[in-house]
Amino acid sequence: DRHRSRTPRPPAGIVSTVWILGAGQLGAMLSHAGQPLAVDVRPVPLDAQRAPDTAPEDIVSPEI
Repeated sequence: DRHRSRTPRPPAGIVSTVWILGAGQLGAMLSHAGQPLAVDVRPVPLDAQRAPDTAPEDIVSPEI
């Protein structure tokens, strides 16, 4: 499939994690979109009782 051959892939063994503050529709859509790119999208509810344990290389982005 020509489309799949153009999909960028991270180097083997590297998994990117993107934290989304807000577990609504945008978080769900980003999680689904990240799967073929090997991006681990983790939506966090705004009313979560504690902050998630993140790594220095993780990306944290508020849902707007």
